[in-house]
Amino acid sequence: QTVMKPSCRLSIQTLLLAKLIFLPQLVSAAAPPQSKADLIASASHVVTGVIIARYKRTEKKENYDYTYSILEIAVKNAVKGSDIEPKDRIFVRCWQRSWAGKGIPDPGIHGQDRIPLKGDAVEAYLKGNRKLGFDVLEPNGFLNFTQKRSSSEQNSE
Repeated sequence: QTVMKPSCRLSIQTLLLAKLIFLPQLVSAAAPPQSKADLIASASHVVTGVIIARYKRTEKKENYDYTYSILEIAVKNAVKGSDIEPKDRIFVRCWQRSWAGKGIPDPGIHGQDRIPLKGDAVEAYLKGNRKLGFDVLEPNGFLNFTQKRSSSEQNSE
């Protein structure tokens, strides 16, 4: 009896097909930014104002550097939600993680795309309430913020 062995040769088409199938699983993909309409629909509160203070803590976990921040916002206008008035001061939580390992980072949520600094004017899309606190929607819950300081001053914070 003759036993037929499968050919070990792979065609170019087979290799390209395999690459197309498996490549998306290897490439890191952060969460895509939400549209302004989606942010408004998801937010319990929308405010504009200025960052009065930023309190932050950093730590390293596995292959990532995490930054946890609490921002104090002097509210200029409350666009959506109750219990917040102009001239109020609110505190909001946000976070960010950055890849510190070797190779390709894992896909998934990486917190905020950008976190504003003290003195920045912001439009913030929030989830929560005064009693339990507010979280900024991810990944782009801070829209239209303007940085008031030079880059050297921002780096020192």
